[in-house]
Amino acid sequence: MVAAKGDTEVDDHHTVETWLCFGQALRQALGEKRGIARYGHQVTPMDESLVLTAIDISGRPFSCTM
Repeated sequence: MVAAKGDTEVDDHHTVETWLCFGQALRQALGEKRGIARYGHQVTPMDESLVLTAIDISGRPFSCTM
């Protein structure tokens, strides 16, 4: 889950921009995606938190938060 605080009472524009920036950074980091599976997941316990991550790099322009 990604939680974002902002001026959502006005609109969700800035929250959407956060996702756009994340997607651009991820695309740049992955490069040509050679040898990378289309999707994956990871569960990591760390300190007092539990991180659950699932990612699909199919190129579809969608995001989902829980």
